[in-house]
Amino acid sequence: MWCYLECLENRWNIFMKLQDEEYSTTMGIEEKIKEIEKEISRTQKNKATENHLGMLRSKLVRLQKMLAQEKANAPIITPEPRNEEDDLKPKDIQINITGVKNRFSSLDILAIIHDLKTLKGMRVVNVYDIDSKTYLIKLHKPDGKAVILFESGIRIHKTIYDWPKQMFPSSFSMKFRKHIRQKRLEDIRQIGMDRVVDLRFGDEDRACHVIIELYDRGNVLLTDHNYTILNILRPRTDKDHDVRFTVRERYPLELAQYDKRIPGVNDILESLLKAKKGQQTKRILSPLTNFGPALIDHSLILQGYPPNSQVGVHVQATEQEANKIHNAIMEALKQFDNIKDTPSKGYITYQNVKKIDGSDMEKFIEYHPMKFAQFTGENSKVLIKEYTEFSEAVDEFYSKLDSQKSEKRALQIERDALRKVENVKKDHEERLKNLVMSQATKKEKAERIEVNVELIDQALLVIQSAIANQMSWEDIEEMTRQGQEQGNDVARAIVGFDLKNNKIIMKLPDPFDPTNEPMNIAIDVNLTANQNARAYYIDKKLAAAKETKTIQASEKAIKSAHVKAQQTLSQVKANVEVLRSKKSYWFEKFYWFISSENYLVIGGRDAQQNELIVKKYLRPSDIYVHADLHGASSVVIRNPFNGKDIPPKTLNEAGTMAICYSAAWEAKVISNAWWVRQSQVSRTAPTGEYLSTGSFMIRGKKNYLPTSQLVMGFGVLFRIDEESIERHKDDRKSNLMEIEEEPENTVEDEEFPDVKVNINLNDKKEDNEYVVIQLGPTNPSRKKELTEREKYLKDKKKKEEEAKKAKREKKKQQVVKGKKKGGKNNKKEDEEWDKLEKKATEIIKEVVALQRHPDSDIGDEEDEDNDSDYSEEIVTVDEMKKMKQEENEKVENNGKPQKEEAQEPEEDTDDEDDDKKDDDLSIINMLVGNPLPEDELLGSLIVVGPYQTLNNYKYRVKLTPGTGKRGKAAKQAIDLFLKEKSASATEKKLIKILQTNEEVARNIPGKVKVSAPQLFTSKKK
Repeated sequence: MWCYLECLENRWNIFMKLQDEEYSTTMGIEEKIKEIEKEISRTQKNKATENHLGMLRSKLVRLQKMLAQEKANAPIITPEPRNEEDDLKPKDIQINITGVKNRFSSLDILAIIHDLKTLKGMRVVNVYDIDSKTYLIKLHKPDGKAVILFESGIRIHKTIYDWPKQMFPSSFSMKFRKHIRQKRLEDIRQIGMDRVVDLRFGDEDRACHVIIELYDRGNVLLTDHNYTILNILRPRTDKDHDVRFTVRERYPLELAQYDKRIPGVNDILESLLKAKKGQQTKRILSPLTNFGPALIDHSLILQGYPPNSQVGVHVQATEQEANKIHNAIMEALKQFDNIKDTPSKGYITYQNVKKIDGSDMEKFIEYHPMKFAQFTGENSKVLIKEYTEFSEAVDEFYSKLDSQKSEKRALQIERDALRKVENVKKDHEERLKNLVMSQATKKEKAERIEVNVELIDQALLVIQSAIANQMSWEDIEEMTRQGQEQGNDVARAIVGFDLKNNKIIMKLPDPFDPTNEPMNIAIDVNLTANQNARAYYIDKKLAAAKETKTIQASEKAIKSAHVKAQQTLSQVKANVEVLRSKKSYWFEKFYWFISSENYLVIGGRDAQQNELIVKKYLRPSDIYVHADLHGASSVVIRNPFNGKDIPPKTLNEAGTMAICYSAAWEAKVISNAWWVRQSQVSRTAPTGEYLSTGSFMIRGKKNYLPTSQLVMGFGVLFRIDEESIERHKDDRKSNLMEIEEEPENTVEDEEFPDVKVNINLNDKKEDNEYVVIQLGPTNPSRKKELTEREKYLKDKKKKEEEAKKAKREKKKQQVVKGKKKGGKNNKKEDEEWDKLEKKATEIIKEVVALQRHPDSDIGDEEDEDNDSDYSEEIVTVDEMKKMKQEENEKVENNGKPQKEEAQEPEEDTDDEDDDKKDDDLSIINMLVGNPLPEDELLGSLIVVGPYQTLNNYKYRVKLTPGTGKRGKAAKQAIDLFLKEKSASATEKKLIKILQTNEEVARNIPGKVKVSAPQLFTSKKK
C-alpha cells in the first residue's frame, strides 16, 4: 500500500513539474499532450486517483485548447511553392497614375505658337479625324512633310507618330477638306491672351480660319476670311455676352482678353484675407493672372517660399507678404514675356513605377516649356526629361499616355486577380479556424460535463420531476429562481432555459483547476449527463470530418483560383505585349491576301479605294485584275520583281478575289475575271472630262482567266522575328522555271462557241479601242444630266436605228419590185432572208448585252439603258476626237464648260505610307501561316483570301456563300482555332487576342458558310 502511495506521489510530482514548466520550452504543446495522455493511460481508475485523473484531464483540455488556438492563428493551407518573381502581391503593385496634366495652359500656348510657326508656307494635303474631338492636318512642302494634331479643349502640337485614323472621314473632316485642302498655312496666332489658337489657310478673300479653343469643354470652328462660322464642332450660346456660336454667325474676336492681368498689392492682400487656411498660394493667385499655377509656384520659390506653399502656414495675410508675392508676380511676368518672344525647349516630369514584369515604367506627369524650380529642388520627387522643342515634348507625352493607361489597366486587372486569390484563401482559412475552435470547444464541453456528472444528474432529476408533475416552463423557472435565492448549488448551476430545444443552460466549473473559468453548456433534459457528453463528442468528430473535407476542398479552390489568376496575368501580359508590338500594315485598309507564290494582292472596298489603288499603288510591273460584274473590286497584284511576269497561279487567285468580292457571291454564280498590264489602265480619258471616281479607261486586249469558283479561306498569319524568317523562305516560293515552260493559261478574247456571227461591228483595230470601266455606282435617285459622250452615243444609236429602218424600207420596196418581176419564188427567198437577218440581229444584241451586263437579264432594254452602275462602252479614237471637237465648240459658244450636276466624291489621297508601300517582300516574309516551335512569334492578324492560298496554313477554314453572318462566322472560326490540340501557348495567346478585334470579320465577302474537317468533330462533342 505504501509502495503504491509512493508511486502515486512520484506521478503527482511529475504532473506538477509539467504544470510549472513554461510553454516556450523545447518540448512543444503536442509533446506535452502526448505525455499527459500517456500518464492518464498508466494511472489506475479508483477513488484514490480520481482527483489526480481529473487534474490531468483539466490540464489536457487546457493544452488542447491552446493547440487549437495556435492552429487557428497559423496559416492552415500552404499553397504550392511558386517563383517569387511571378507571385506579385497587390501591395507591391503601384498603379496610381493620377495627377497627370491633361490640358494646355496659357504658357503652353505661347510656347507652341513658336513651334507651329515653323510650318508657315506648307500646303494642306489632307485632314483626318482620330475621334470626334481629335483631328490631324497633314502638310507638305517640297523639302518635307509635317502633321498638326489638335484636340478640342486639350492640346495642339506637331506630331511625328502614326495615330489611328477613322476608316471613313466624318462630315466635319470632309468640311475641312473642302475649304482648306491645297491651301497654304499662312499664319498661326493666339487670339488675345485667351487659350485660343487661330490657324489661317489661304490669302485675302480665299482665306479660311481654323480656330481651336483650348479652355473649358473646348471647341473647333472653321470660318471664312471675315470670321463667319462655316462649321463648328460644338454649337453653343454664351449667356454672359449674349453671343451665339453657330453656323453663319460671326466669331466674336472682340470678346477675347487682350491685356495682361497683373494684380496689385491690394488685390493680392484681399485674396489672402479671403483664403482659407491651408489653401495653396498658387491656386489663390492663379485666377488673378494668365501665368498658370506652375509659373506662379516657380516665382514664389525664387522669393524664398517652399513648393506648394499654403496660406496661413507659409504665407500670412499681411501687407509685407503681399509685397513679397507681388515681386514674385513681376518675376513671373518676365518669364512669361521671355517664352512669348523666344522659342522654348520642352520638359517632361516623370516617375518610375513598377510594371507587371517587375521592371520600371516611366510614368509621365506633366509637360512644361521651362524647367521650374519646384522640379529641380532637393526634395523633388520627380525626374525631368529635356527635349529640343516644346512641341516634341508634348507629342512624346501624349503618345506615351495611351500606353501608360494600358499599363494601368493591366496592373489593375492583375491586382484584382491576386486579390481574388487572397480572398479565397482568407475565406477558407476562416472556415477552418472556426472548425478547429469548434472541435476544441465541443471536446472541452464534453469533458467538463464528465467531471460534473453528479451535479448535472441532480439538475436533470429536478427538471424531469417537475415536467413529470406537469409543471409549466414558467413554473420551473420560478422554482429555479427560488432555489437560487435559497442558496441551492444545483439551482445556482442552472443559468438559463432553451425551451424551444428542450434544454437547460448550466454553468459548470472545473473542480480540478479553480483557475479555469466556468463554462455555460446546453444540457438536453431528455438525456443523461453521460449521454450529453457523448453527444458533444459526436459533434466534435463531425467537425473533425468536416475540417478534413474543407481542407481538401480549400486546396482545390485555392489551386483553381491560382490557375485562374495566372491565366488572367498571362492574358494581361500578352495584351500589353501585343499592344506594344501591334503594327498596322498599309495594305490592311484594303482587301488583301498573299498568293501561293508570295505576291501581295490588294483590292478596293469601294469606288474611292479602287481609285486610290490604281492611282497610288499600281506600279509599272504590277497587274490589274477585274471582273465584268456588279460590285467587283479593282484588284492589283504587286510585283516586286521588275522584268518578270506574274505566274498564272497567282493570276487565277487574284481573279478569284475579284469574283468573290462582287455580286456573284450573293447570287452564287460563277464567272470569269480578266487582267491587263499597268500601261493599259488610264485614269484620264482622252477628253479629260468623263471619268467619275473609281472609273478607268482600259486600252487594248483584256486577258480572260478561267472560271473562278466561289471559295474563300479565313486563316491566321503570325508575325515572326527576323531570325525566324530564314526557316520559312520556301513556304511561298514561286517556281519560275515551270512558269516559263507552261503555256499561258489565259484566254485573250471572249469566246462563244455556240454562236457564230460573221458581222463586224467595228472595222477599227482593237489596239485603238478603249473600254471604260465604271466601278463607282451612280446615284439612282437623282437623274443626272447626260455628258457630251453619252449624248454622242445616244445620237449615234438613234442614227443607226434610223439607218436600219431606212434599209428595211428600201428592202420592202425591192420586194415589191421583185414581186412584180420575179413572182412567188423571189418573194419566198426575201421572206427567208428577212427571218435570218432578224435572228442574226437578236443574237448580236444578246452578245453585246452579255459583254455589258453578264449578271443581268437579257432582253430587258429598259434596265439596260438605265443601269449605269457598272457599265462599259467601246469608243474608237476617231469618235473620241469628234466628241472633243464638239465639246470645244460648245465651250466656245457658251463661254465656259457646263458643270456636272452631281459632285464627285473627294479622293482620299492618303500619302502617309509612301515610304512603306514599296517594301512588300520584307513585310510579307515576316508573315507566316505555319509557325514552327522554334519561331519567335511577335503578333497575329487575320487574312481572308482564295482558299488555295491557305493550303499550308495551320489555322484555316473554308468560306462559301451561305446564310451565316460574317461576325458569327469569324467567331466560330477563331473558337475552332483555339481548340486545336497542336496549338502552342503563344499561338493560343495571340489568337485569343484576335477575339477582341472588332475588324476580324471585315474582309469576309458576305453571308457565308464555314467549313472545316475539325468543325464536325467539335460539333459532335
